Amino acid sequence: MRVAIALIVGALNATNAANYYGIDKLTRESSADLAAVRVGVESTVVWLPYLKFLGIGMILAGITVALTVILRTLQTQEQLLAGFLEAKARGA
Repeated sequence: MRVAIALIVGALNATNAANYYGIDKLTRESSADLAAVRVGVESTVVWLPYLKFLGIGMILAGITVALTVILRTLQTQEQLLAGFLEAKARGA
C-alpha cells in the first residue's frame, strides 16, 4: 500500500516538476507562486524515498512472518505425525 502511495505521489510530483520546468527560467525565478511549486517539488524529493523504503521493508517483513508461520506449522505437523506413528506402533 505504501509503495503504491509512493508511486502516486511520485507521479504527481513529476507532473508538478514538468509544469514548473516547462516555464522559462526568468518567469520561474520572478514568480512567488512558482517558488512555492519549486519548494513542493524539492521537499517531496527529500521524504519520498524513505516512504518507498518503508513500504518495501513492510513487504519484506510480511514475507518473513509468513515464512515463519509456515515453518512452525510444518514443525508442529511433523511432531504430531511422529507421535501418531509412535502410538500406532505401540498399539499394533
